[in-house]
Amino acid sequence: ALDTARGQIGALAGLPVGEIWGVGRKLSASLEKAGIVDALALRNAEPLEMRRRYNVMMERIVWELRGVSCMSVEEVAKDKQVIQATRSFGRRVYKLEDLRQAVAMYVARASGQMRNEKLLAQAVLVYARSGVHNPKETYYGASHTIGLPAPTSDVRVLTEAAHRALEVIFKDKVAYAKAGIYLMELVPEREYQPTLFQPGDDARSVKLMAALDGLGRKFKDKYIVKLGSTGTVQDWQVKHEMRSPRYSTRWKELVVVR
Repeated sequence: ALDTARGQIGALAGLPVGEIWGVGRKLSASLEKAGIVDALALRNAEPLEMRRRYNVMMERIVWELRGVSCMSVEEVAKDKQVIQATRSFGRRVYKLEDLRQAVAMYVARASGQMRNEKLLAQAVLVYARSGVHNPKETYYGASHTIGLPAPTSDVRVLTEAAHRALEVIFKDKVAYAKAGIYLMELVPEREYQPTLFQPGDDARSVKLMAALDGLGRKFKDKYIVKLGSTGTVQDWQVKHEMRSPRYSTRWKELVVVR
């Protein structure tokens, strides 16, 4: 039955990508070459990456397959309904613990931006996928969304929800190349009205997050205080040895002429 998650997954897995409305023959060939052969794989693709690689219509299709109204896709950037953090790994990742560290780091990054913009999240989406360009690797990609009992900006609550979502999609023996998180259904702090059963973040939580952000600003390092779940040795991170100097964004990397 299509009114259950299992039924929806089964239906999407059995639908060739070329039969999706809006995906033509040329586009379906390109998607299949990238390992996206059915509607389920397309649903699990990263929306913003699909927009960058193809066009905004492809991003809309991905969101539509996830049950998100296409009408809100253009409003996402304007009204900030979504904040995302995503990175490719510096090496293939196989262990759940490494993925947990990466997801915790991404939540820290996205939640800090969200608090800076005075927003609260009502849902967390986590996705992870293997590589799409290596024919020797079997493609796997999945995502899962956790709804929150009340809008929050507490990194602890968001990380716990993200880890629960990750445990749903994690599969052994997959060479993960990329993962990411989306903080979704954002609402402005000033517009949220707590209720008896959904009080939202309490005073201690608000003060703790303010202290965390304050220390980041004071020491000019927004990750100076972070959860232990982000790990201490993050060898899955992208390697930067070959990165070009960032002259326009980093004072320390400006060329000095003597």
